[in-house]
Parts: sequence; C-alpha cells; structure tokens
Amino acid sequence: MKNLAQLLPLNKVEEVRLVYVANFFDAEKLVEKVASLLKDYPDVLLKIIRMHTKGARDAEGLTPYVPTVEQTQALENYAKSCGLTKIVTIL
Repeated sequence: MKNLAQLLPLNKVEEVRLVYVANFFDAEKLVEKVASLLKDYPDVLLKIIRMHTKGARDAEGLTPYVPTVEQTQALENYAKSCGLTKIVTIL
C-alpha cells in the first residue's frame, strides 16, 4: 500500500491488480484500503482476478482457497459500494 500511495501522485499507476484468494486474507479490508487510495484517481483501474489452480504444483492443496464465481462477483460489488467505478473482474 505504501508503494501505491507513493506512485499514484506521480501518475505511474494504470491499474491495481488484486488476485483474489479465498480464506487467505481479508479481501474486503484490502478493497477498502485500495478504494481510499484511489478516490482521487478515478482513471486507475482495479482488476480483480479470481485465483485458479491451473498449472499449480499442488492444485489439490490450493483448492480450498479458490473463490467461487459468486464470491468474486460479491467482491466486485463490494468494491463498487466503496466508490470504485473502474473495475474489471476476471473469472
């Protein structure tokens, strides 16, 4: 977050990418923090990327952390409720 806060005023950020991993970190709190940093930068895109296990060495071990499509869409809606308008979600 510190790096993002430093780069935004320099107009060096085109997008913020969030790889969504279920039950691993508080995704809503992270979205809140990103939204607060991006409030003065409406042209910066938030890209929410749903984690998958394709190509993973331990796909079975990662399976509990793969969010559902519904969870990912709910996170997108939460980001909108935090004031973010430029969002792309990759399911």
